[in-house]
Amino acid sequence: MSQRATRIVEVVVWWGLCLGVWLISLSAISLPELVVAVLASFPCAVLAVAGRHAAGNTWRFRARAFAPAALLPVAIVSDTARVLASALPGRRRAGEFTDVHVEGGAGKGPAPDGRRAVATLLVTLTPGSFVADIHDDGTARVHVLTERGPRMERIATR
Repeated sequence: MSQRATRIVEVVVWWGLCLGVWLISLSAISLPELVVAVLASFPCAVLAVAGRHAAGNTWRFRARAFAPAALLPVAIVSDTARVLASALPGRRRAGEFTDVHVEGGAGKGPAPDGRRAVATLLVTLTPGSFVADIHDDGTARVHVLTERGPRMERIATR
């Protein structure tokens, strides 16, 4: 596929993602909202592609890197309950920073960069943890609030 065709496909994919996010955020979909969503999401897609190319990010992903996403709903619900419980009077907990090795995330290049990006996304999507920093050697500095349940910082980095 030519570079031009690749960029067109990339814009279409981003357009679909932007449109999907817009439509999901609506409480009811009417024709005017749909028209605005279609028209407004296209420039967002073009800018996303332009920004990615300007930044020089070329990530390559393996499908198995996304496998931990299947546990995200469980992790989000359990982390939310634990985070809310830890905010109750007498149960306040500060959390802690820990270093986690991202398997396949060491080095430079499209594959390790993509692996680190997916691990960062999956860990940070849960309310009980977030990636504060991640290095080229594959080490992620993660802040963890909850200590039980599905630990995305362990699951997503394997």
